[in-house]
Amino acid sequence: MPVPEQQNRIDVIVPVYNEEEILPEFHRRLRALGLPLNIIYVDNFSRDNSVGIISSFGDATLIRHDRNEGYGASLIDGIAASSNEKIIIIDADCEYPPEAIPELIGRLDAADVVYTSRFLDGKNDFMPLTKRLGNQLISSLFNLLYRQQLTDLYTGCKGLRRSALAGMNLTCKGFEHV
Repeated sequence: MPVPEQQNRIDVIVPVYNEEEILPEFHRRLRALGLPLNIIYVDNFSRDNSVGIISSFGDATLIRHDRNEGYGASLIDGIAASSNEKIIIIDADCEYPPEAIPELIGRLDAADVVYTSRFLDGKNDFMPLTKRLGNQLISSLFNLLYRQQLTDLYTGCKGLRRSALAGMNLTCKGFEHV
């Protein structure tokens, strides 16, 4: 059950699947931001010690799936457990630096949803060509349909306002959650 909103707190939802190697650094970097974060880790049935590591933090909420339910299911469960107006979703693998969170939070003052992009800096050799082209194709189609200007529809780092979710029935459990 969500905790009542605490003024100026930001919910950070972190989907996790077999991230034991990076979780301590990721969590340290989140806490080093010095922001009032309510961190919600959603473990999607990791086979490593991710759950044990998250449990050792002591200052985060852990939601555990008893089977692998999909990335979208992790987002749905994290959002259901959140309670604040500003919500950040970020993958635990540090592909997106936690240090980008303050800018996302600031941009949520003027927008309902903010997407980061792995492609804006011109570096795109981190992703296999087929995935990159697929992402660009889907992003372009989305932009045409919805008159947007996204470059990375499948980003694992985004911010949104709870009010933007009003009336939505989130049911997609895989990567079709976009």
